[in-house]
This record gives sequence, structure tokens and C-alpha cells, in this order.
Amino acid sequence: VGVNTLPQAQDRLEFLFGDVPEVPWQERWPGAPTPVPDLTGLLTETVARLAAEGLEVLVVTQDEPGIRDRLGLHCAKVIVPGTLPMTFGHVNRRTLGLTRLLEVPHRLGRTARPLRHDELPLYPHPFP
Repeated sequence: VGVNTLPQAQDRLEFLFGDVPEVPWQERWPGAPTPVPDLTGLLTETVARLAAEGLEVLVVTQDEPGIRDRLGLHCAKVIVPGTLPMTFGHVNRRTLGLTRLLEVPHRLGRTARPLRHDELPLYPHPFP
């Protein structure tokens, strides 16, 4: 996990330390949900946005009864078929052949055209 702290990681993390002007997050992420104290509305809106894109949200409750009953904590697994799988490390990347990864930046207006796999940024990866 400490691989990003090694001196060899400096080149790939340079973009974090470069002379880049500070920009409010709202300008970097137009259309981002407004922070709210109650997530119910945000979750409802997110599910609706996914449904509008033809994506189904599947939820399975995985509560552990002891923790749920004593602490009131709940656990759920959420899967959205057709979206991108979470990958753990470059050797475990499961993104080849997933056109969504290439098309969504273009659909959001962040790129002039759909990307190619060789144009995808490799760094930073949260689980190198």
C-alpha cells in the first residue's frame, strides 16, 4: 500500500504537486450533487439517473444481526450491471473490452471523442 510513498513514484504523482491554479470543486465537477445531511434524496436521485441511462441498481442486504440489533448499523452490497468493476491493482485490471470506460468521458463532454485504451491514465490507482 505504501508504494506511492516510494521515491520511484514521484514522476507519476507530479501532477499533484505541479503549479496548477486552485479551482473550486464545483467548477471541476459541474453537475455534482450538492452536499446534503440526509443521503435518502441523493440516493433516490442517483438511482433515477442510472435508470434514465438504462442501468438497473441491484441491492442485497447483508446485515450481520448482532451488529444491526446492537448498534443499528446496516450493510448492503450494491451492483449496477453495465458499469465498471472495481479493480485492485494493475495486474487485476478488468477493464479491457468495457466500452463504457472509453465512452463516458466523451458523453459527459470532458473529451472531444471517445478514448482509446492507450489514452487511459494509469495513475494514480488507489490499489497499485
